[in-house]
Amino acid sequence: MVSEGRQRGTMFLESDQSTAVLATTRSAFEAETIAAALRHRGFAAQAVDTASAQVWSGAIGSAKVLVYERDLEAAREELRRIRAEGAAVDWDSADLGEQFDAERPSSRFTWTTVLVLVLVGLVVVSAGTRRADPVVQAIGGAALLLALVIGAVAWMTDTRRERH
Repeated sequence: MVSEGRQRGTMFLESDQSTAVLATTRSAFEAETIAAALRHRGFAAQAVDTASAQVWSGAIGSAKVLVYERDLEAAREELRRIRAEGAAVDWDSADLGEQFDAERPSSRFTWTTVLVLVLVGLVVVSAGTRRADPVVQAIGGAALLLALVIGAVAWMTDTRRERH
């Protein structure tokens, strides 16, 4: 199953050995999880390109899992086993620990943001009016408009929370 002459579950130690892509994933989390599971089972595996996959959420580029080329077929078979084990779990009957009701996040941050945007917008509009600069006035107006939109959404969200 695993090549001779290397430690169980390590990352790449033998620099003269070529690597191959075992899997291409949509997220860094998925690639890191696969690599960790393979390392746990004795394969040298490493997730790469995880930063770009994390930043772009898989839209531009994707994370990959590398293994030694000589272990590629054995790693593919092991990955099939790992996925089959995961699919066999009955999550409806699994004990996930103590359940709790999560508290809804406070809207204080949102309303603070609205207040700051209103104040900044008024100051910028005032400065643009004093200078007779329509660009500065437009920037201040945009800040006020943004505050209005965020405030409207926050108000609707708070109203819905109170009903439930």
